[in-house]
Amino acid sequence: MTYRVRLLSLAVADTQQIFDWLSQRAPRGAEAWYNALQVRLAELRNDADGCAVAAESRQLGEEVRETFFKTRQGHRYRIVFSIADSEVRVHRVRAPGLRPLKRSDINEEK
Repeated sequence: MTYRVRLLSLAVADTQQIFDWLSQRAPRGAEAWYNALQVRLAELRNDADGCAVAAESRQLGEEVRETFFKTRQGHRYRIVFSIADSEVRVHRVRAPGLRPLKRSDINEEK
């Protein structure tokens, strides 16, 4: 199945925050990070249902899934999303080493 991928407001904010932080340190690295994110988001159109259920799902009370992408430096970032009908709803884009998600970390947008 082919899904429509939509970043919810917190994921958009995460993306901007990570990109800004990286841009201040390595502008080309920030561009490479953003490109890697876009590639993985595009891949989710076809493989979202094959991604693992996130460990936080039980605590959140809903099924959220996760997928990862790496930078050239080997830093692993996490995309947290849910699937609703034919749509992938990206809740968060997480940098390495962040704590597990809580209910307040997930968008309520529909």
